[in-house]
Amino acid sequence: MMFYAKIAAALALIVGAFFYGQRTERNAIEAATARDERVARVAYEASQKASAEAIAGIEITHTTIQGRLEREIRVETQYRDCRHSPDAFRLLNDALDNRAPSDSIGTSELPEEVGPAR
Repeated sequence: MMFYAKIAAALALIVGAFFYGQRTERNAIEAATARDERVARVAYEASQKASAEAIAGIEITHTTIQGRLEREIRVETQYRDCRHSPDAFRLLNDALDNRAPSDSIGTSELPEEVGPAR
């Protein structure tokens, strides 16, 4: 009889240790999850603040280049030879970079004969 009591006590001790280990592991997992959530929340709030400051610092400027380059007509038989002139390219780059057109561009007058050559 004493033998069975010792086996029952040993089994109870093993089962108790198992459930204690399970509870300890669960607590450790919950603590790690809570820590990760705190870190994520702090990182999210910091990124929101940084992006709000960056957006608030954006300065919008509008530059109109209308009238600087009305029309440029070139007749080329090879598509590889069709390109912007240096003046037109400079105006387009100024518009893309949102800056005022440079004044080193030639006159804004159209050529006298407009259209394809006869």
